[in-house]
Amino acid sequence: MSGYINLGNSYFSMSELNEAHEAYGLGHKIAKEKLNKNFIAKFLSGLGIVAFSEGRLEEARVSFESALEEQGNIKDTFGEGLTLNNLGLLLFQKNDFPSSIEYFEESIKRSDQA
Repeated sequence: MSGYINLGNSYFSMSELNEAHEAYGLGHKIAKEKLNKNFIAKFLSGLGIVAFSEGRLEEARVSFESALEEQGNIKDTFGEGLTLNNLGLLLFQKNDFPSSIEYFEESIKRSDQA
């Protein structure tokens, strides 16, 4: 499954967002079939980042929140920190600065616990 993460990351780095979305989506499907919560969370985060980059903020929010839930289930505090930061960036993009600050502060706390 890490091949799909790397493939998605590579496409994303080249700004080929449709291909990145497809790679993350395929990987997510396989991770769900194999019940691999760690990779489920990683693919959800990747899908959220692509959606965020394309301005689909509601879709990004849903992906990030789903990733955060999976990360909480497996006690991945480092992953939670990254995802909380992404949610903070999303809220910052929406000009909801007080909420974005809350997410950034919680991101720092989680990352420090990792």
